[in-house]
Amino acid sequence: MSNPPVNFFLSEKYFPPILVLVLLLLPQISQAIESRKIEKLIEDAQSPIEKQTRVKEKQLVLKQGKENYLKYCIHCHGKEGKGDGRASKYINPQPRELSQGIYKFHSTKTNSLPLDEDIVRIIKGGVPGTAMPAWGEILSNEVVNSLVIYIKTFAERFGMELPKQKISIGMEPPFDDFSIAHGKKKYDELRCGRCHGENGEKEGELSKILKSFKGTNWFIYDLSRKDFYKGGSSGVDIYRTLTAGLDGSPMNSYDYISDIERWNIVHFLQSLHSVKKNKKLSTVQKIT
Repeated sequence: MSNPPVNFFLSEKYFPPILVLVLLLLPQISQAIESRKIEKLIEDAQSPIEKQTRVKEKQLVLKQGKENYLKYCIHCHGKEGKGDGRASKYINPQPRELSQGIYKFHSTKTNSLPLDEDIVRIIKGGVPGTAMPAWGEILSNEVVNSLVIYIKTFAERFGMELPKQKISIGMEPPFDDFSIAHGKKKYDELRCGRCHGENGEKEGELSKILKSFKGTNWFIYDLSRKDFYKGGSSGVDIYRTLTAGLDGSPMNSYDYISDIERWNIVHFLQSLHSVKKNKKLSTVQKIT
């Protein structure tokens, strides 16, 4: 007599991890459902004329966004946001593949969608050390906002989930030798030097073999050159990068270490910058 078939999802082997996955996704699903409920309430409260006006306004913004994208962005990012524009073959590192919905720079938690303000910040400020220019002084806020709306249509992910909670920036301790020394100690403990080099000079043992999620070579930048910090070189910028990581890259999130430890690493990295090179590191060797 043959054994009765066992449901794949209910088998003892697979049920626990599937259950864990479901429990992890529940808050995100619940958040998306609640957001859609609110949108539905707003839509239902509108008159037919208001609904029609809202649809027309959205269509107009998308139309403007597409026109602006074709004018300013298509040459690098490509017609469908796949990073395959005509200029892309001459650019290294290559343009972001917007159709994946994976953004390296965001103020939300790791592996999350960015907020609109994050995309605005990238467009306006550019990405140092890459071919992505700063458009802030060239494009109006209206143009930038239309680009954000249109760019989000490339990735289905924006229609399936919401950004996670915004990162909370912990209180910064004093920038002093004590903080710098503890930052250097943590930098060594986390083995950051394997990629970034012992003192951030980009010559770590893994620096030549790192790959992006697309399989392309990954650039390690000199951390002593603050102009090359792609996510920004201010204290808050570096803290945010350490907390969120750089999605789609080998740079992990360090949200599991304490706020003070992250700030100490920030101060160690900032001590490498030319502006703060005069800061004596007399205590660095004393912290063991």
